[in-house]
Amino acid sequence: MEEELEITLPADLLTFYREVGIGFLWAGEPRKKGHYRVFSPGELLELYFEPEEEGAEDLWMTFRQSAWENLENSALLAFCDYGDEDSLLYLGLSDGAVYYLSARQKIADTLGEFLDRLDEKVDYFAAR
Repeated sequence: MEEELEITLPADLLTFYREVGIGFLWAGEPRKKGHYRVFSPGELLELYFEPEEEGAEDLWMTFRQSAWENLENSALLAFCDYGDEDSLLYLGLSDGAVYYLSARQKIADTLGEFLDRLDEKVDYFAAR
């Protein structure tokens, strides 16, 4: 995946993959506004590249353009799908910070801080 996207995955994300894995976070929390789904490396490739099979359903069509723009312009890698409105959370490749939607909305200095803040208050960044 790193070769295809011409990036180096952030160490925090690799550690998260090893220690926690992928999939949904806070699935049983009734107060949350939507879902949090951490992408697998394969899902990230699907997000950034169109399906190669002719007639294949393109699940990422609405996300792909903003994901590429954020990666190319701001070195932000999408790592999580959030909310009922299907927004993306990003990791900064140069600073390791977490961003909501774009480089204009930094919501945590590290992935660990982001997870800690979610433990304290689900959807803490959505009320901004």
